[in-house]
Amino acid sequence: MKRLLFFTLLLAVLLTLPTNQVTAQTPTPTPEPEIIYLQNSPACTDFTFGHTETLEITLTPTPSPETPQVLGTRQEPADPISGDINMTQEKMPDFSKAETIYSKALEWLLPQDLKEGLSIKKPQNLISSAKHFVFGKLANDQWGEPKVKPESNIAFPDYLPDLIGKLRVLGGIFNPGEPAPKSLSIVIRESRSKISNPFSSAVCPATGQGTAEKDNSVTTKSSGFTTASLWTIIENIIGNIFHRSKTTEFKDETATYLPGGRTLIKTVSSFAQNFLPEELILRGKNAPLKSSSSFNASVLGQSQSTHNPDLRYSALGRAQLEHCLKLCSLYPAEIDINSVDPLCPSTACDIESYDFQASGNVDDMPLDQQDCVRDQSNACDYQRIGDGPRCDGDPICESGKCYPDMYRQAKDYTDHGCPVPYAPATDCTDPSVCFKMNLSKNPSGGFGACQYQNQQVCARTDREEVGKCGALCNWACCANQ
Repeated sequence: MKRLLFFTLLLAVLLTLPTNQVTAQTPTPTPEPEIIYLQNSPACTDFTFGHTETLEITLTPTPSPETPQVLGTRQEPADPISGDINMTQEKMPDFSKAETIYSKALEWLLPQDLKEGLSIKKPQNLISSAKHFVFGKLANDQWGEPKVKPESNIAFPDYLPDLIGKLRVLGGIFNPGEPAPKSLSIVIRESRSKISNPFSSAVCPATGQGTAEKDNSVTTKSSGFTTASLWTIIENIIGNIFHRSKTTEFKDETATYLPGGRTLIKTVSSFAQNFLPEELILRGKNAPLKSSSSFNASVLGQSQSTHNPDLRYSALGRAQLEHCLKLCSLYPAEIDINSVDPLCPSTACDIESYDFQASGNVDDMPLDQQDCVRDQSNACDYQRIGDGPRCDGDPICESGKCYPDMYRQAKDYTDHGCPVPYAPATDCTDPSVCFKMNLSKNPSGGFGACQYQNQQVCARTDREEVGKCGALCNWACCANQ
């Protein structure tokens, strides 16, 4: 009965919405499918662990006096220390009920002829890599760089591309601000993501809001780590016993990504915002979600330890909240929205209960502004002063300006005998490699959090994984998007 009420109300809202009038845009059938290139979103966690070695020797004869004698505390560099990290469990916020709700919405709202033409072709498996960066503690609260980095694979649920595809259809048909899908034959394709470094603090939130979660399958690709570290050594004598303890400390920073996470946020917004009052539309706001994870750690085959840090999904709270606010707009106030979809907290209908992070839009994460060369308006041109043409950077350095983190067209690499950095894609015009961003004006100068010189930029799809504002693409890569 409750389900019937929900969809009756949804249909009524679609037909009589007082705030944002809905006009259905029927797709014009074409032989070409609607292709959605998934844009990923970051997820991360971190924890610390330690290792202690002890030594006790009985002294003969017994030292006098028989009181503890502190011989001292000192620090010594350790040879690179090795150990193992294994990610044993990973959970993600559970959007499965949302997928069911939008499937039913399509079933109710699409005419029969359109329903018969709806198909979603998706990747067989959604797998993301998780890199584990283990740092050893050095003097003055510094950390030694990882030399060998463990890696895991996370298999995400196959309902995610279904959810994204159905939201694209709903948003495209019923949101006048979105183009109608050119076809109801939807093809979902994965984007290219690589993780070379831990995420910056701007990308990796310190905390997040908890919600319903489900297990993902985790497999270990490699577990061994090696890093520089520092021994803290304490020696003393108690009675006739000489004691020595050696302690060292480590921290793990794990970086991964949710396949299609940014696309999910956009497609939820595209559909939900059209049914929300103006005061509830979350322009310029993001919020992270958190879920559970588990790790086993060991050092030199010893000091086995288990850790259960929160895994934080950057900005995903926006998709959760806009979905939940839409449900709130459909159900009577006395209905606990958590009973409709466990993804929604009981307080979901109170927008003030959310801890938002300001952000220009979903794409516009504040990243490292390394290589920013400011112009007279305080905007940034991300060129590297003093650099030159090289295969592992900018192969041509047009007009003497080098952009080592920018992707160029494939011919710019091959014509100079350089490998194409985004292979196996054949060119940067592939939307899985580069995408177009439309940014808001920054009061401090330029556009977006990175203060780019132009409102529209062509960016690498892995810019958040790289963590740099300079992770861009030559404009030719986005010219036809």
